[in-house]
Amino acid sequence: MGDSSALGPRVSVVVPALNEAMNVHFVLRQLPTVHEVILVDGGSVDGTVSAARQACQHLTVIRRLGAGKGAALAAGVTSATGDVIVTLPVDGTVDPSTIPALVGELVAGAGFVAGSRRLSGGGSAEMTALRALGDRLVNLLANRLYGSGTTDIGFGFYGFWADRRDVLDLPVASQGRWADGDQIDVLLTARAARAGLTVAEVPVVERFRIFGEQPRTGLRDLVNALRALWSERRRPVSVAQSIEVHPAHALQMLERALAS
Repeated sequence: MGDSSALGPRVSVVVPALNEAMNVHFVLRQLPTVHEVILVDGGSVDGTVSAARQACQHLTVIRRLGAGKGAALAAGVTSATGDVIVTLPVDGTVDPSTIPALVGELVAGAGFVAGSRRLSGGGSAEMTALRALGDRLVNLLANRLYGSGTTDIGFGFYGFWADRRDVLDLPVASQGRWADGDQIDVLLTARAARAGLTVAEVPVVERFRIFGEQPRTGLRDLVNALRALWSERRRPVSVAQSIEVHPAHALQMLERALAS
């Protein structure tokens, strides 16, 4: 842990968790140097918070009992104090060493960056036929409706500039039927595209979950994701204003991000 503001953006990592004591310990110990880590705990009873504090000395804990993933992300993102916000799965399926590459894309000019298992250099250890089909359908709809240009929308590992979080409309996203499931990840990417943010991707390899069984994607998950994207058409759009980064400062920020 440390302040990354000297040469690069300050990175806030938001980690939603519920009964992930074994996994959170390993994941947080693998983090590169970042500005802060925000653990949003959904009411764990297995010692998740204690394990996280042992693994990460400078940790902010937010408790959101039974709030669902959407509300958890909203709470963490709203509380972040860094320049860049990165969301990280707690189960170990994403290698935290990928964070600097994601931050590098933001520094290079993107407004929103998502991890993709479908880019060259990416992949998945847990890709079933149903998941692959569902991902293609969701991605196709997002690209057709909102021009997101993504290859793997909604994977759950992404980052964006903190001063763009308002256009993602997270307080609204954390309420109602989209609060409980992974469809919040799909919505955020779609909202970034609708708001006019430059959406980029970085290759990421989805690893096996460290401890516990990987939740299986079912037909209900696919339907919820498609419904969320379709319903998004009716939401008013807040268009982001452009952000300018001086080339020399951008280079320093990129070097600092890659060295973290």
